[in-house]
Amino acid sequence: LNRDKTSPFELYQFFVRQQDDSVERYLKLFTFLPLPEIDHIMQQHVKEPEKWGPQKRLAAEVTKLVHGQEGLDSAKRWPFRIINIR
Repeated sequence: LNRDKTSPFELYQFFVRQQDDSVERYLKLFTFLPLPEIDHIMQQHVKEPEKWGPQKRLAAEVTKLVHGQEGLDSAKRWPFRIINIR
């Protein structure tokens, strides 16, 4: 992962769009979250899959790791900028 090759927004969007069958494995591979926390995140997802909780957490953790908190904040603001432009 290289911060110069992928913008915070692109990185965040890539991970937030992951399918349910991949997200648990990616949380274990690409984050430093403890396994019990990942288990809890996945249990919550079974109850409320429409919230995309694991995908959002994965996207946030990886984006913050690569681009820092500022990059994560920027990635989360982008959709609102697009809406305001229209």
